[in-house]
Amino acid sequence: MESTIIKPPNAPFMAPPDIPEVVARSNELNKLKSMILGKSEKSVVVCSITGCGGTGKSTLAAHFAHRCRHHFPDGIFWVNVESETPIIVAQKIASVLGKGIVDVKNESHAQTIINKLMLDKKALLVLDNADGRYASRRIENIRPGGTDVAVLITTRNQAVSGAQGAEKLNLDFFKADDGVTFFQKIMGNDSRYSMSISVVQKIVNSLGGMPLAIELAATMFSRKKSLTLDQYMNGMKIENLEVDGTSVFSSLYKSFGLLDSFEQKALISLRVCATSGFSVDEAMTVSKINDRNRIRKLLSNKLYPMSLVQRLPPQRFVLHPVILAFLRAQ
Repeated sequence: MESTIIKPPNAPFMAPPDIPEVVARSNELNKLKSMILGKSEKSVVVCSITGCGGTGKSTLAAHFAHRCRHHFPDGIFWVNVESETPIIVAQKIASVLGKGIVDVKNESHAQTIINKLMLDKKALLVLDNADGRYASRRIENIRPGGTDVAVLITTRNQAVSGAQGAEKLNLDFFKADDGVTFFQKIMGNDSRYSMSISVVQKIVNSLGGMPLAIELAATMFSRKKSLTLDQYMNGMKIENLEVDGTSVFSSLYKSFGLLDSFEQKALISLRVCATSGFSVDEAMTVSKINDRNRIRKLLSNKLYPMSLVQRLPPQRFVLHPVILAFLRAQ
């Protein structure tokens, strides 16, 4: 694919707008380029961006699509797996390719239509928000066969990525320096930032380096012109981080909603564990689940792959500070 650099002027481009000043993921972008563009012409390219809600998976995918558009001469197609069924996808792709309205009888028929529409096309298909319990099945009925269409999946559920045999790029939370730089990008030329870098570091640490939380905090502060950064930090509450309808908690509610009632109750119980981390036995105690194997599987096979808990050596777990604040609000 690296050699494909000519972009027809009418090639479909369905990616959302790029926000380059917000991405701050240059290393990850380069890795993604290597994963997708570094394959041979006859390789099946299926890659995924995984990570907790709020780490910027969709933003990075969109940034890649804009930066590397010229490598996909037949277009870039964007599907929201959460809200778009295979039937809708088949109809949408047919429409953007100028095929008009097509009659799609069922999901199996949708896959057949998609395969025909995408045959021999050098294109990128982004399957965004592939998180729910039906995500894997939907992907199977959307993914075209062959080696010409590269597929990029974004998901907060590592099990979805694994089921597709995807090469995985996991987006972690920002390290301290990256978080401070990200905060600065959001702030722009606001002079209050340069005078209070140490305070920014405290804010970034309190938010555990979560990109969405940092973005919201910086945006909210930039709008409060009468406050110093110290004053803003002292009054900042994670549960109140919201800008124009986007909040940290709304992103986490989505992950929380992917759990069943037993899993939700067990996760909430972990909010009383030490912020420095907890063992499987300590999780058993606070959750009142008297089955060590069951709680171990819940932590390792469900909550960790969903990025709702993090691993600590040896065989310990910890809650991210933003997720902890979310659980304490339940």
